[in-house]
Amino acid sequence: IPLTRSLMETLSIIAYKQPLTKRDIDAFRGVDSARVIRQLLDRKLIEIGGRNGDGGKLVFRTTQRFLEVYGLRDLNDLPTLKEIEPFE
Repeated sequence: IPLTRSLMETLSIIAYKQPLTKRDIDAFRGVDSARVIRQLLDRKLIEIGGRNGDGGKLVFRTTQRFLEVYGLRDLNDLPTLKEIEPFE
């Protein structure tokens, strides 16, 4: 699934920090993420994972489809930060 940079950035944030509210995602990215979140929901790469305890805000998490698309058995298969550093 080809993703734009903003979609991949947002998906990565959610994958590593889930579950997250839209406010959390916006804070990481520094911009409004509503459009990008909607696109990821439409592609079924993320889903609503319930509500948090802070006023009942929706939280987002990755889906089984996300794991399948990226060839992961589970989230533990994501590369660690140490594994990613050489590519920065």
